[in-house]
Amino acid sequence: MSRRIVQTSERTYLFSPDDPAPLGGRLWELVKLRVIDELNGKPPNSSIAIQAKEKGLVPRVASEGIVGLVGVPQQVFPGLKTINYTVHLTVRAEGYAPRDVEAQVASDPFFPATFTPPPLINLTLHREPVVITGRTVQANGITTTPLAGSTVSVIGIWRTPPLKVLLNYARVAGISTDVLIDDDLELPKKLSPGNRAKKKAASKKAPRGRQC
Repeated sequence: MSRRIVQTSERTYLFSPDDPAPLGGRLWELVKLRVIDELNGKPPNSSIAIQAKEKGLVPRVASEGIVGLVGVPQQVFPGLKTINYTVHLTVRAEGYAPRDVEAQVASDPFFPATFTPPPLINLTLHREPVVITGRTVQANGITTTPLAGSTVSVIGIWRTPPLKVLLNYARVAGISTDVLIDDDLELPKKLSPGNRAKKKAASKKAPRGRQC
């Protein structure tokens, strides 16, 4: 740029500013993604992380599932004038399977004077499977005995179990259905399947004898 004179009260300066950096020499969002849940189309409620294999790319995470990689194109894609580049990245979110993604950056014959980042990528994440673990036991009064070789079958899946199912669960565990329904109530530290049988037996009255 042309020089200019800057006059102050005490001194005169000759100011010679640098030429503005070309578009390819400025900081850009080089890759931008919108991460969504494949089932509901909404951003994950958990934290999201993004990582690239290529050097010079800095991860950024915003709200509403928006993530990306920032950097200076001249430093990351020095040969973009004649070469196409591929950015390899991995997106992770808690509760979801990680996704490996490839973002294509097309060559530009006018680079670095001009630069156009690739379009937004809509990335769907697959939820991790729900794993149910436990053991089968036989109730023996107040104690239990592990049962080897038992076969367990899933007879139903509900996002919210039916009331009748909750009632059966409560009866087996010997607790109130309120404990299963109300999130503010905590489950007992130890569930005793024999509690209900004992309470039921104690509540029965002995039969009256025949009067003569």
